[in-house]
Amino acid sequence: MTGFDVEELKKKAEASPHGEAFEILNQSSEARLGVGVSSKPSDLFLEVTLRVFDEGVVDVDVLERRIRAVRALVGEGFTVRSEDDVGVTCEKSLPESGVSVEAAKLWGLLNSHSENRPR
Repeated sequence: MTGFDVEELKKKAEASPHGEAFEILNQSSEARLGVGVSSKPSDLFLEVTLRVFDEGVVDVDVLERRIRAVRALVGEGFTVRSEDDVGVTCEKSLPESGVSVEAAKLWGLLNSHSENRPR
């Protein structure tokens, strides 16, 4: 997982016309984990995007794994919304001090619901 600089993200958010900055921390063919900053109001958040569908094809096994992952994320306090007809995005605001630990924990959680995990 890549590191990030919260102060640099804050500067980018303040300079952005949308008042946000986002950095991808880790990604796979199934999921993307990133950290973002919103300057209005000042907010630090983690965002997980899960790919649910692949070009309109529904694989029931994949769908079941994604549902388990989304339930686990909701249990961790994440909100859920649909994303571009292919997946869902889960987001949670956090204090600056907790982002790195939470990000590592979440990537482990996502891998535990991955079709590529060791069986």
